[in-house]
This record gives sequence, C-alpha cells and structure tokens, in this order.
Amino acid sequence: MLKLDDFMGTWKINREIVDHKAKSVGVFKGKVHLAQHEDQQAIWHERGVLSISGAALQSERKFIWMQIDNDIQVSFEDGRYFHTLLSPQVGRVLKAEHQCPPDHYQVEYDLSHWPHWRSVWQSKGPRKDYTMVSLFERARG
Repeated sequence: MLKLDDFMGTWKINREIVDHKAKSVGVFKGKVHLAQHEDQQAIWHERGVLSISGAALQSERKFIWMQIDNDIQVSFEDGRYFHTLLSPQVGRVLKAEHQCPPDHYQVEYDLSHWPHWRSVWQSKGPRKDYTMVSLFERARG
C-alpha cells in the first residue's frame, strides 16, 4: 500500500494537454514538490512552463493531499474537496472523478511502473473538452 509519505519529495512532470474543442496541444514541463504542511497534510506545489499556441507561460498550482486511513484525499488549495485516491498500490490503476457542474472531470492514476507514474484527466463541459496526460518521475539532485 502506498501512503502519502511515498509521494513526498520532488518529482519531474511532463504534461500534454489536448484541447479537443480548440484543436490545440499544450505542453507543460516542470517540477512538483510535495511537502509536509500540517499533521496528516502535505502541499502539492507544481511549477513550470506551459507552452501553448507559440507562447511560453510560467505556471503554478497547489493542492492539499491528506492521508485518511488507506486513502489519499486531494483538496483544492482553499480546502474544497477535489477527489480521493482509494487505497493506492503499486501495480494498480486508480480511478476518481470530480463533479463541478456543468463540468465533469475523470482521472486515472496509473501506478503500474512505480516510482514512475502518470495521471490522465478527461474534462468535459459546455465550454471544455480536453485530455491531460501527466508523467511523473523522481527528480534527482
């Protein structure tokens, strides 16, 4: 069973974002640092460069990860619930979703090749239809 501690530290992230409506592709390259914040909580801090439509933009975002029994709950930076990784284990593919009417988000966490792992987000709504694939590997140095 993977615990929150197993995700702690710094990860390299390579992400491709395919916007099916706009018929465009963006690429994000950067790092994620997951560090202890409070008891049972850690802050996911992602920073990097998003290249899309010929522009390169600095980008960052934060989430709160929290160990709850065998699960890892993910919340937005302001504390609102986002989704839960149910009993993450090496070799498993986990699925979760987030309803944010009128939008719907589905994620698949592939832990088959731990400590290399990936997430695949599908987002659909009246104004959005994109797929976001993120590849993670431990950062060195």
